[in-house]
Amino acid sequence: MATVDAAQPTVHATFETFRDELDEHHDRRERLIKTSRDVTILSKKIIFSLHRLLTDGAISLWSPVSTTPEKTSSVRKTDKQFAAVRELFATMQPELQSGRFWRYSRSVSGGVQEYIEALAFAYYLEHHALMPYKVAQETFKGKDGSLFFPLTTEDYLLGVSDLTGEIMRLSITSI
Repeated sequence: MATVDAAQPTVHATFETFRDELDEHHDRRERLIKTSRDVTILSKKIIFSLHRLLTDGAISLWSPVSTTPEKTSSVRKTDKQFAAVRELFATMQPELQSGRFWRYSRSVSGGVQEYIEALAFAYYLEHHALMPYKVAQETFKGKDGSLFFPLTTEDYLLGVSDLTGEIMRLSITSI
């Protein structure tokens, strides 16, 4: 019976380690989900701002924004909002390092897709073209050129797919 009692502290310590790892995992996941929701909220605000530019007459559906400096400056008003999203991505970076991105990618995916939708919408208004993957991927880099985390092909495609709804809304509004 003495060997069973001696093994109990070891088993107990092992389960405490497991508990700590699980707590850390759940805390990290919740932080990422909360930040992803903040990204989603800011991205939706960017989209609404861009739609307001159309209703205010600052931009037109029929001509690319990049053709006139005034229109380009109107769209550039959203730059501060895009910068705020990138700051949120920067706060996610430490949580997603050391190969953890793939473990937590589903936790941040919704926010990333909404951001891509907003980014693609702004790009479309400025260039009247679909935003290439490489352009989107460049926005996931910090000032020092380091990647916050990878932009998955799936998140890019799903974000661009959502762009069709914004283009439709833009068309209906312009009519």
